[in-house]
Amino acid sequence: MSIRPLKIGLSARLLNQVPTAMGFRSKTLQYLEQSAARWILKHGAIAVMVPTLGHDSDLSREPLIKSVSN
Repeated sequence: MSIRPLKIGLSARLLNQVPTAMGFRSKTLQYLEQSAARWILKHGAIAVMVPTLGHDSDLSREPLIKSVSN
């Protein structure tokens, strides 16, 4: 049996005012800082970016599975 590495979720950083030279007009970029990811990887875990949901997102923060009452 192989041991799976620990997965650590990091909150996304936001860049709201993206320079137009980057080509992402009218978009908010979410990113994971490389230094944080490398620190986690160096210690044997996997870094996973957890994206944020914006106020205009078509996704909801509500749980995907709701409990059913009998």
